[in-house]
Amino acid sequence: MAIEKNYSGIFGLQRRNTSLIYTSGLKYIMAIIYTDEIITATEYNELRNSVGWSVPTNQCAEQALAHSLYICSAYQGQQIVGSGRVVGDGSLIFCIMDLMVHPDFQHRYGIGVRILHNIFHYLKVHACPEADILGMAALGRERFYEKMGFVIRPTDSLGAGMVMPYAELLKY
Repeated sequence: MAIEKNYSGIFGLQRRNTSLIYTSGLKYIMAIIYTDEIITATEYNELRNSVGWSVPTNQCAEQALAHSLYICSAYQGQQIVGSGRVVGDGSLIFCIMDLMVHPDFQHRYGIGVRILHNIFHYLKVHACPEADILGMAALGRERFYEKMGFVIRPTDSLGAGMVMPYAELLKY
């Protein structure tokens, strides 16, 4: 079954990243397509599983995706190879979440960077100047976000930031 995706440009006119890969003297082209259409719960959970994260039920994943402000995903053919999403109030608070690149595609093609560039374009259009843009990095990935302009907390003017695991919430 073919999956139709919207390839209309968000980040400039470039929606197709074509990389030339040489293996044992053979050359082939790998096209990565970026889209801003919602992904399926199955695709989302496949990516979460591929990067070693917990996998929610499809119902929870569908609800999370439906309530996202923006989603950018990367495909090689029909296979999803990366995705990132924005959640928030649409004006003052935006949080970049679930930036995932399938391990077979990490550190090679700039997929995470291109997804973030598309997210940044969305934020420049929708965030007001007083907005806070937050990022949640997986353990060990903080340097990637720092290179992209994020400030690792705490700083002299910003606290450490916090997260409450669901198990802690159940105590109240």
